[in-house]
Amino acid sequence: MDVVSGNVECIRRSEKGYEAMDILSFENHALYIKNIDMLQAKYQCPKCEMVFVSAERVRNLKKNQCELVNIESFPAEPTIYKLAQNAKRSLITKYSIKNADQYIDHFIVYDFEAILKPTATQHGENTVFTNEHIPVSVSVADSLTEEVRCFVNDDPKMLLTDMFKYIGDVSVKIQQYSVNKYKSTENHQRSRSDRYGNCRSQTW
Repeated sequence: MDVVSGNVECIRRSEKGYEAMDILSFENHALYIKNIDMLQAKYQCPKCEMVFVSAERVRNLKKNQCELVNIESFPAEPTIYKLAQNAKRSLITKYSIKNADQYIDHFIVYDFEAILKPTATQHGENTVFTNEHIPVSVSVADSLTEEVRCFVNDDPKMLLTDMFKYIGDVSVKIQQYSVNKYKSTENHQRSRSDRYGNCRSQTW
């Protein structure tokens, strides 16, 4: 296949009348073609990967739109989407706490694996759900213990029960870590406030 012209040529034919298997040789890779008509009717732009019905349209695209340079710019602060308020940052600002950050040190992540269950459920007038995701396993990892736990269960409800029970146990450890981290900061701030209060009472 010539990418520039879009021409597809037959390299070799079998001597006998066997059942034909169409193979596309492209950049030293062999690709099996199920429907040769679909291959010959589709042409893809190598730059933007748009698909067209003729090689001429691909060439016209490359001469015009594909050569344009698009520069996307975004506002520094979101105008529509509002981030959730950071409670730590609010407390640090309110009490003028020094040498403390508002970032979360540890976190929990998870990843589901699911199988597709065929279904033909009508949803509204124009939508039909063809498949349903059935979760069968989930992996949970956290940055505090650096452990990875995998749960597998045929029952989705039991799978979620095991998952959230484990997440709850790890959350307690992360919460305790955060309490211990800010306890020293809290004690330092309290002693600072006491000193400030004593100085003020002596001044008056």
